[in-house]
Amino acid sequence: MRALFALALVAAGCGIGSYNDFRDQLATRWCARQIKCGEVGATESQQRCSTPAPLLLTQRGAVDVLTSISDHRMIFHPANAQECLDAVKDAPCDPAQANQAFVAHCHGVVTAGASSGSVCWGDDECVGGRCVDPDCGGTCTPFALPGGMCVPRDGGPGETCDPSVHFCSGDGVCFHKESQGGPCAADEQCLFDFVCVDGKCDDAPRVKKDDVCGTDTPPCEDGLYCDETGACEPLKAPGDACVKPDACQAGMDCIGGLCAPWLDVGSACTVATPAIESGCPATQTCTRAACTPVPDVKAGPLAHCDSDADCDVALYCAAGGYCYYVGGINAVCQSDHECAQDLQCLSGACHVPGYLMCAPAM
Repeated sequence: MRALFALALVAAGCGIGSYNDFRDQLATRWCARQIKCGEVGATESQQRCSTPAPLLLTQRGAVDVLTSISDHRMIFHPANAQECLDAVKDAPCDPAQANQAFVAHCHGVVTAGASSGSVCWGDDECVGGRCVDPDCGGTCTPFALPGGMCVPRDGGPGETCDPSVHFCSGDGVCFHKESQGGPCAADEQCLFDFVCVDGKCDDAPRVKKDDVCGTDTPPCEDGLYCDETGACEPLKAPGDACVKPDACQAGMDCIGGLCAPWLDVGSACTVATPAIESGCPATQTCTRAACTPVPDVKAGPLAHCDSDADCDVALYCAAGGYCYYVGGINAVCQSDHECAQDLQCLSGACHVPGYLMCAPAM
């Protein structure tokens, strides 16, 4: 029911009221993308779509995002959430091209909200600092300031620069990251989401039309693919002749040498060979000349389940018989399987195993 409600919201163009709304709409957008890109068959979509990969960009730490937002230790940004949803909808099917779009447009959905000196349970909650001793409820401690001493890797709070705007030099001093066009020697010296190209901070490189491409080059520009001659060329339209499976525009595969729509369960197909695609999506195989579902594909968010084993990574089978997101630190729970890996349900909330050893607050 929730999945249908989320789909209705997207279709109606309604705004995003909460992080939970965002997750539901993201699952719907992600599923539509998987169908378009041949990762899931259209008739299987409700049950076989996976957990959205861009979700990891909004919850990088161990804390439970919903709980942290509710407790004002994190801030949800609806406009950035909409930008992420649009990026998922419009991203190319090429994994490398799509990943650049997700990183660029899904990083600001949730940001830190706890100031220095505040109680915290993870680094992601602290504004301009890190969380010291988070297992029992730690303290947000500031990063080193520009010009201050730092540790290049794995330094403690107060010793390490803010990775979003500063970097630690080889001499152990914090410096401001460079904007586009600024000098650099490594990607970490550039502001998000620039990289170091020929000694200057710039956009991540892409290969242009007719230029050489391959496994050791950056991805082609959007709308292009690396063809059989090793050059970036425009994606092909329906009915165009093709050789490579990624040669066709979104929604199609190279079937029998021509670009045609992805097949689905029961469609007539030819068993795939290194030179010929079957046309069946990734969750199906061509068996006895027909596309047939591959067994044991894990169910995604809000799909039906009978046990945790039915659900995709970072999901569990909730009491209503549907796959739902496991909780991070501080998430309300009734049993361990509702908590993320390495966490336990202790005193009604997800925590690290040693939580019960924490001294009571004075």
